[in-house]
Formats: sequence, structure tokens, C-alpha cells
Amino acid sequence: MAARPVIQAMASILPELAKNVNPNLVKNIATAAGTIAATVALSGGKSGGNKSGNGSDDGEDDDFLDRIMKEAPCIYRSEDNRKYYQSKDGNKWYSKDLAGHGGSKGKVYKNKGQTLELEGSIDEKGRLIDGKHESGKFQTIRKKDLIHVKGKEI
Repeated sequence: MAARPVIQAMASILPELAKNVNPNLVKNIATAAGTIAATVALSGGKSGGNKSGNGSDDGEDDDFLDRIMKEAPCIYRSEDNRKYYQSKDGNKWYSKDLAGHGGSKGKVYKNKGQTLELEGSIDEKGRLIDGKHESGKFQTIRKKDLIHVKGKEI
């Protein structure tokens, strides 16, 4: 169901609902409707995803990591086929989070010369997820262990 008709329906019943229901409940519903409206406006009216319930796997909506992957001047991969995408400025490297625990969409690494050092997990907007536990895996990636895929070799 499209979000706009739902918002319109919610808005049309709020005045009547306010007469018969706890005003705080009406306020919460109005706030939720406003949040939905803002989300729809920011997404250009798209509901997102591939209708599978898994988010956007079909490129319908570009998130931060999708843009990084498309624009990366250099791509490397590990022996287990995990890909690392260089940022345009070369200071950061990103990889897709294959497990996705805790809302993580990817990992960001700081370029430290011969290694990539994990800074943490990022969400779909590229923001570090504060307080997320990181396992010991993939904390430090040695560049010499990576296999060149695209762009200038490092």
C-alpha cells in the first residue's frame, strides 16, 4: 500500500479520534503520520526495496554504500571474495557487511599505509554505529593480502 493514502486517511480521522480517545494517543498518531510523510518526501515517494522485505537490494534506492561501490576509484577483494572499495579521496575503504548484525550495512576502514584499520560498522547513510560490538575478525586488513579488481593498484 502506498504511504500517501494511508497518511491522508490518518489525517482525516484525527479530529474525530480526538473527541473520543486519549489526546496523547492522537498526538502520537499525528507524530507518526508526520514521520511517515517526511520519509516519503525524502525518498521521492518510493517505498524502497524489492518487495521482498529485505530493504533495497535491486538498486531502486541508492544508499551510502551503494554510491561508494559505484564511485570507487579502486576495488580490491580478499581471498574469501569480500570486496573493499576505496573512497574518492583515498583515505577510507568500505566493505559490505555480509552479516548485517545490529543494523550494520558496511564496515569502514582507515587507510594506514600498508594496512586498513577498522573504524567500525556503518548504517545505510554511512554513519558510524555508536556502541556496536566489533568482533576481532577483519580488524586489520593487510593490503598485500588483497587481490586487485579495479583501478590503480595499491
